[in-house]
Amino acid sequence: MRNLFLETTSILSFHPNADSLNYDLNEISLNHKNRLLSLIQELETSKKVYLCTRGDSKKTLENHNNFIIHDLSKIFIVGQKSRSAIDRPANNHSPYKNDSSDIIQEIIQLVEQVNKILNLKTKDYNIKGVIPNSFIEDLPNLGNDLLAKWKIFFISFLHNYGSCETFKNYSPFISLTYGRNKYKVASKFALSKCSFDRGIVFVYSLTKNCHYYIKAKTLTNKLKKYGVQWYKDSHSEIMLLGGMYPHFLIGIFEVFKEGNAKFIINPWLYRKIINEREFDFSNGLEINQQNFHSFAEKLGYSNFFFHFVNDNTEYFSELNQYNQRSLYHF
Repeated sequence: MRNLFLETTSILSFHPNADSLNYDLNEISLNHKNRLLSLIQELETSKKVYLCTRGDSKKTLENHNNFIIHDLSKIFIVGQKSRSAIDRPANNHSPYKNDSSDIIQEIIQLVEQVNKILNLKTKDYNIKGVIPNSFIEDLPNLGNDLLAKWKIFFISFLHNYGSCETFKNYSPFISLTYGRNKYKVASKFALSKCSFDRGIVFVYSLTKNCHYYIKAKTLTNKLKKYGVQWYKDSHSEIMLLGGMYPHFLIGIFEVFKEGNAKFIINPWLYRKIINEREFDFSNGLEINQQNFHSFAEKLGYSNFFFHFVNDNTEYFSELNQYNQRSLYHF
């Protein structure tokens, strides 16, 4: 079992400033390192959360360096959103209610896409079966809540498949990994697709009672009930709707093909550690987001997701107009 925290010799951070984009990364003290490692151990063993990782890479080394040097102050206030936060998907791929749309028809279109993929992959890895016509015929008998759950379920299938050209650039999900091999899996994803020697691994605390994620294992088991055998979940994948809130983002590793990783702790968490305050597993970090909209625009986002305090419902809105709609959930 690989643990990047045991391999890193450099843990860095900066003091949070909601008004400034500028920051200087500095090594944190040994005492603060020990408090961070103690928190990581708590998260690893907690029954309330999954400690997750996400591997990512930039197109060029220049883009990677700009991310580390210039974007972290924004990332730790905005978080990392799904691709649909940059370009909105078509109605049948959208994770929120469209008043003018017919959800049953959208589900039928999704099932047609899913079955087309299943038919193409029948010779691969013992994949077999399709969603039966009886499922389609039963849709008018289902309530709106259950229809919404089925729509988001089939959207998660397209994300898990990963090769649907009309979908992957607009997916409302991001992929995380959890469990014993999460650092190994995330590092592989971060480094395998880039032409240079470094990548990024996010470390995220996901609340287990959240209704806006699905495990790939759950997806596969549900498909089996309809006679479909899908890929084995070899990466311990979690598909998270919307993206990662900065409030639960523990920090970011800069990983290298050779040499030890560097860890950059979320500055808002670093402030808690300095002040000897506990991390709130349920509500996350206190973050000043007064410049959220302008920072999100600088990161290239056109919409965002959010929830109100003491309200577990997730909402979607365009950045430049307040037009909130509730997201479907599992």
